[in-house]
Amino acid sequence: MTLTKKQIQQWGLGAIGGAIGFFVIIQFVVVPMVGSVKENRETTRTLREQLDKAREVIGTGVELQRNLNQARTDVHALATNIPLPVLGNYLLGREQQIRSCCAGLNMQITSVAEYDVLDVAGWNSLFKIYRVRVVGQAGINDLARYFHTIQKRNPLVSVAALNIVPQDRNPASHNVSFVLAWLIWANPDKRPAFLIEPEQKAPTTGRPSAQTGSVAVAVSKPPERNRGAP
Repeated sequence: MTLTKKQIQQWGLGAIGGAIGFFVIIQFVVVPMVGSVKENRETTRTLREQLDKAREVIGTGVELQRNLNQARTDVHALATNIPLPVLGNYLLGREQQIRSCCAGLNMQITSVAEYDVLDVAGWNSLFKIYRVRVVGQAGINDLARYFHTIQKRNPLVSVAALNIVPQDRNPASHNVSFVLAWLIWANPDKRPAFLIEPEQKAPTTGRPSAQTGSVAVAVSKPPERNRGAP
């Protein structure tokens, strides 16, 4: 089949038009789509990196919160061994504890008196050392058991200036004197807030406080009047 010159021109123009159309499709459809895919891929990669960082930060935050809660628990446990003042002073609660530790022992406490309060600013200005002098009579074995008992009740208590003098008429018992020391808050009202909040929320009970040694006063009901009384 022989093509005429006009048909050849038409075929040529059609081929050129098709090439131009194909170029237009490639340039304005395919190329933008490829670019969009690349951009989406970069965006996806960036978002994935940001998500990984966010997960890492969240994980770190959870770990920090867990460590903070554990630290507060440890401080709470330690704070139970730091006495608080009873009725404005420390001696009342400390003397009660000192005398109660003699239960079951052949030991008598003659006197308990305040000795001094030491500053520990060089170590930590939040604390002080409260000390009392104890005088009494006890045998060596009972005195050792006494120190074990009082230290078991409060691991932070310390004993100093121990003096033992034998008695001529009673060789099994000796005159003893020693100084007991407790770690106390320099200002109880300014101790960490998380230690104060539970005390403010806790309901009042009739049980003695383990920290202060204070004794709750039981209030009895007034006697009922006789029904026949006016």
